[in-house]
Amino acid sequence: MEAAMSSQVAAITALLLLLGVVVWLYVATRQTSSRIGQSAYGFGGDLRQRFVQVLFRVSIATALASLALHSANSATVFAAPLFDINPAVRNFALALALGGAALTLFGRSDMGRRWRVGVSGEAPDGLVTQGLFAYSRNPVFVGMIAVAAGSALAVPSLPMIAAAAAFAIACRLQVVDEERLLAVVFGGEYDRYRVAVRRWL
Repeated sequence: MEAAMSSQVAAITALLLLLGVVVWLYVATRQTSSRIGQSAYGFGGDLRQRFVQVLFRVSIATALASLALHSANSATVFAAPLFDINPAVRNFALALALGGAALTLFGRSDMGRRWRVGVSGEAPDGLVTQGLFAYSRNPVFVGMIAVAAGSALAVPSLPMIAAAAAFAIACRLQVVDEERLLAVVFGGEYDRYRVAVRRWL
């Protein structure tokens, strides 16, 4: 009973954390669109981008549904953890997810008006290399993957593990698309940045 309760608390914590990040990024994208006078949302430009968009949406929706079911103590086969987690490991997993959320929010803030979601074919008006971007070329993606991995480790159900894996794949595909665009738009400036700063960590 104690293990089940701990698992349920972890699911509630992960659910609130994931919901908070999703809502915050949605609001931030709307605010950026208003600031730049055009949509900061660029998915759907081609088949690959549409696939990445679907992968992001399905993985997030799956994680939210799984966590919500487990939080409500409706741990059916769909939402039940596959195995018990040591409390120390669960606490580490939640700390990883929390740290990832912080990294995501600070990374997005570092981008300011250059924040974009998806690849629309038009790059921002400048290359972001300051703040967290001085240490990682993709701190927002690193943070989001940490949220997904930490949540899946804290509540290791089949849909959570699948959602985290799908989300990581979507991030990898998106990073490659963004790098292609930045290399074309910023040329040598981006090449120097790519050499100086790691893609992930």
